[in-house]
Formats: sequence, C-alpha cells, structure tokens
Amino acid sequence: MEKTLFDKLFRIAEEFGAIAKKVNESSLDRKKHSEKAIDNLDFAHQTCANLLNEIQTIAKENLNLRNKHSQILTTFETFLINIAGQNDLIKELKENKAIKNDLANNLTEFNIKMEETLQKGKSFVSTIIQNSNQIVLLDKIIIKRKTFQKDRIKKLKKSTETTLKDAEKAIEGSGSNLERGLAMVKRFTSIDRLFAQGDKAEIKKTVNEANSGWKLAIKVNNSSTTQFEFAEEVNNFTKTLHDESLSIKDLVNFKRDLFTKNLEPIAELAVLVAVEMFDYITVKDLVKELDIENTALDEKNYRMVNDLAAYILSACEDIEMVGNFNYDMTDSIAANSRLGEKAVDLTNKENIYYAAVKNETEAMTEATRYPVEGSAKNIRNAMEVEKSLKEIMKKV
Repeated sequence: MEKTLFDKLFRIAEEFGAIAKKVNESSLDRKKHSEKAIDNLDFAHQTCANLLNEIQTIAKENLNLRNKHSQILTTFETFLINIAGQNDLIKELKENKAIKNDLANNLTEFNIKMEETLQKGKSFVSTIIQNSNQIVLLDKIIIKRKTFQKDRIKKLKKSTETTLKDAEKAIEGSGSNLERGLAMVKRFTSIDRLFAQGDKAEIKKTVNEANSGWKLAIKVNNSSTTQFEFAEEVNNFTKTLHDESLSIKDLVNFKRDLFTKNLEPIAELAVLVAVEMFDYITVKDLVKELDIENTALDEKNYRMVNDLAAYILSACEDIEMVGNFNYDMTDSIAANSRLGEKAVDLTNKENIYYAAVKNETEAMTEATRYPVEGSAKNIRNAMEVEKSLKEIMKKV
C-alpha cells in the first residue's frame, strides 16, 4: 500500500519539477522572441519612415505631372477655340476678297489637320489625367495610411518592450521557483526514508512545503494569465498591423500599375506633339502673306487681317509651350518611374519585417501560454502531493 502511494508521490513530484523547469525555459524563449520582435520592429519602423519619404516625393512629382497635363488639356481646348476664330476670320476675309483664295485655302487646310490632331491629343490627355487623378488620390491615401502605421509601430514596440520586461521578471521569478521546486521534489522523493525513520516532524515540514508549492503555483498562474492576456493583445495587434501592411502594399502596387498604364498615352502624346503639332509651326510662313501693314484695306478688313495673324502666332506659341512641357516631363516621368520602383521594393522589404514581427510575437505568445497551463497543472500536482503526504503522515 505504502509503495503504491510512494510511487504515485514520486511520479507527481518529478512531473512538478519537470513543469517548473519548462516554465523557466518558456520564459527564456519569450524573452528571446520579444527581443527579435523588437529588432524587426526597429527595421520596419525605419523602412516605413523611408517609404513614407519616398511616397511623399513621388506624390509631388505625380501632382506636378497631373497639373502639367491639365495645362496641356486647357491649351488644346483654347487652341480649338483659336482655330474656330481663325476659320470665321478666313471665311469673312475671303468673302471680302481681303486675302487671296490660295492663302485662305492653305490656312484652312492647316486648321483642318490641326483640329484632328488636337482632338486626338485631347483624348490622350483626358486618359492621362483620369489615371493621374486616381494616382494623386492614392498618394494621399497611402501617405495617410503610412502615417497611421508609423504611429502604430511605435505603439506596438512599446507594448512588445513591456512583454520583454515581463519575460525578464518571469525568468527571475521562474528561476527562483525552479530552485524551490527542485528542492521540494528532492524532499518529496526522500519521503520513503522519512517514513521508514518515523520522522513525523520532517514529514509535516514536507506537507507544509507542498502546501506552499501549490500556493506559489497559484501566484505564478495568476501573473502568467495576466501576461498571457497582454501577449495575446500584442499578438492580435501585430496581426492587424501585418494585414494593414499587406493592404498598403496592394495600394502601392495598384498605383504603380496605374502609372505604368499611363506611360502608353503619355508616349503617344509625346509623338503627337513632336511630329503632328510641330508641323503647324510652318504656318508662320503664311502669316507674311497676310500683309498686316496693308493700309489699302478698309478699317474692318485691316483689323481682321491683324486679328488672324495674332491668332496664328498665338497658336504657334501654344505649340511651343506644349513642346517644352513635353520635354520637361520626360525627365520627370523617368525619375518618377525610378522612385516608384524603389517604393515597391521598400514596401516588399517592409512586409518581410512585418512578417518576421508577426512570427516572433506568435512564438512569444505561445511561450507565454505554457506557464499558464504548466502552473495550473502544478497547482493540482502540489495539492495531490500534499494530500498524499498527509495520508503518509497518518500512517507514521
């Protein structure tokens, strides 16, 4: 009978010691994962700051491109009004025989071709601006989201530092508890000798130690439960931050796709301006034939001839302005493209850090789980040991 009781006591006592040891090891693991999570959070925070700077720079370039294309669209619309004004003047001057028919026909032909070119140009620019409006809006949203995220990283780091401090306290406490636990186990496993010696006083001390053991396990369980609940909050917050990072990554990639999509109409517009629109510049040669200094014309026709010359020269200036915009935007588009690629790379890099933080906080949370489960088991074990010891003491 006693042997069965002793065997049961030894088994429970050994399990008590093994659990105490594992609780201590889990605290060490928690510290290790907390430290790794903090390191990756530091990297993520720096990458987030760098990415935010890049996106803010890109946003300025995107806004500048959108505004320049808006100016080009306005210039095209003004140009069409200009052509309509020219056509009215040409028609009336021709009817008044104030300009030669060949000159009137040549000017009309220039305008017909230019009107077709402008309509094509408006189509390209409208598409570009439509995409650019989306890009500009996405820049604003991403900047706001990254700003929110940057603040949340700081909050998460602060929480993770708290779990690290908890882990360090747990290491100290569990180390002390492990020593006491192993000392108790040693006494429990020597109970058969005390029983044989009839040493009731020592057995009673051992009973008291068992009683202290489960009370200590209750304290460990209470503190471990609190720490585990906090660790779960940190873990859930990390998952949210990771999901948010993936969501922002999708926005960055979508914006990049829109920019790439815009490159085709931008290239078509550049060719249109360089080839078709600049052909119109040769109309300046025809302005000389208008003879704006012809005083033989009556006042009305003289004014209309001068107005027509002003319309044509103004149109040529508009073409040159659009050409300059087009040239200036070439470098801007190339720079924007490089910055966009860098932003995508930084986003991918940042997500690697967030994934690492997520993995470490999950491991940290799991390491925090065992002290709760282990201490709960050791409460039962120590109570069972106390009960068995009391039964043994009755037999002494």
